[in-house]
Amino acid sequence: MIGDKRYDVAVVGGGVAGCAAAVSAARAGLRTVLLERSVTLGGLATNGLVNWWEPMCDGRGSQLIYGIAEEMLLRAVRCGYGTIPPCWRQGAAPEERRLASEGPTETGRYVSRFSPTLLSLALLAWLKEEGVEVVFDALLTHVRVSRGQVSHLRFATQSGTERVYARRYIDATGSCEVFFRGAFPTREGANALSYVAHVADGAPAQEGTLRRWYYIGDVSPWLNKDKSSFVAGTSREQVNAIVQNGQLRLYEDVVSGKLTREIVELPHMPQFRTIRCVDGAYTLTGADANRHFADSLCVGGDFERKGVWYEIPYRCFYTQAAGNVVAAGRVVSASDGAWGAVRVIPIAALTGEVSALIAALSLRKGVDVGALPLSELLEEVARRGLVTRGTC
Repeated sequence: MIGDKRYDVAVVGGGVAGCAAAVSAARAGLRTVLLERSVTLGGLATNGLVNWWEPMCDGRGSQLIYGIAEEMLLRAVRCGYGTIPPCWRQGAAPEERRLASEGPTETGRYVSRFSPTLLSLALLAWLKEEGVEVVFDALLTHVRVSRGQVSHLRFATQSGTERVYARRYIDATGSCEVFFRGAFPTREGANALSYVAHVADGAPAQEGTLRRWYYIGDVSPWLNKDKSSFVAGTSREQVNAIVQNGQLRLYEDVVSGKLTREIVELPHMPQFRTIRCVDGAYTLTGADANRHFADSLCVGGDFERKGVWYEIPYRCFYTQAAGNVVAAGRVVSASDGAWGAVRVIPIAALTGEVSALIAALSLRKGVDVGALPLSELLEEVARRGLVTRGTC
């Protein structure tokens, strides 16, 4: 039973952020367990069928994201299809990347399509290689807190209710479940109907088009300032309303003849963008675009705008109320335009790697996750080869 063991780090959530955090923690020499409520890894990138790796560059030829996030992409396309532009493949000259960035968006950015099915398998193999204990079919039910520290977590598994004890916890749930269920401060997001299924295209798989997105939803709600019809996705009613509406509208398109291709796969989880995040020591906002922070630990580009990036401060990873819990992925402290930018796959993986560095250093120093010497934390980040400053 997992409850009979004691871990250094327990990662909750097996999306790309959680997988990156688990790999990062294991490489730091920590005994690590990852708990996932489904039976496959990858989260929205795999179960959610969002199989587009957003930009790892600034849109102007400069790479921003390295480390485990880049390694994850290369593993994703190693045994399946990939569409990394030629200018971003090994051996390409920086000038080639700069010139390509002046052309069509997809040509100049470090992006790729990938097989969600193969990525989920590759992630499990990778975590096993790193010595991470992976537990599937584990639903978080309770977070026990004592004096501002999480003492243990409870999960519903096929074996019954089990406890997980760790010295540090990483919330990579995508809905901030550890912070929320521990009664720590969180903030809700907003989501319109967005339902993506995969349909057969018939083109060769190596071109990355064997699967094609079929989108159910409207673009206008995302552009409209009136968000009265949006939902956070934090209740049973909201989840069922959005998911069932998407499925029924997809079925209507089939019956009406609007959709004539074979449906290859339906999403296995709600495809919400922003559900809930921690209300951290600092909240990144849209006004922070292209702004430098003294405590920036990583930086990622805005996938919608060339030349726009967000440095993510150390303070976005924690709340002072929780001494041993770190945020990763979509639950780092952010709002409005910044949340929309930093929630995407490569930045989620990037923050996952950084979250484990915070956990590891806090264990070595014997302090809370929000009380680290910044200079030493920046040294840990630099040792991994991560970029902390945006381009000018």
